[in-house]
Amino acid sequence: IIRSGASITAKNGVRVMMGDKLITEADGTMGVIFSDNTRISLGPDSVVSIDRYIYNPKKGAFAFLTSIAKGTMSYLSGMTGKISPDSVQLKTPTATVGVRGTYFLVEVEPEK
Repeated sequence: IIRSGASITAKNGVRVMMGDKLITEADGTMGVIFSDNTRISLGPDSVVSIDRYIYNPKKGAFAFLTSIAKGTMSYLSGMTGKISPDSVQLKTPTATVGVRGTYFLVEVEPEK
């Protein structure tokens, strides 16, 4: 996890924050469960940024915006995707996708 320029080892119990960049090595994987029960899983050699995450049902505020630069990521919708599906987006190097389903897998090949 890269946070404000510092490297943090990902392990059980480490909180992921808005603005974090999640990086896996060639032999690594990572799973993240957000407070609304959204789940993302990263495959080997992946780079994903948590650009915006808001889950505040009392105020009706929801956002889930991630960017994938390379690698693979699966997404399983939590409450944000169920309550406010328009609030869920994924950016790739070539497009921004609005997520309307509950599960998807995306792969971004590294630039050559």
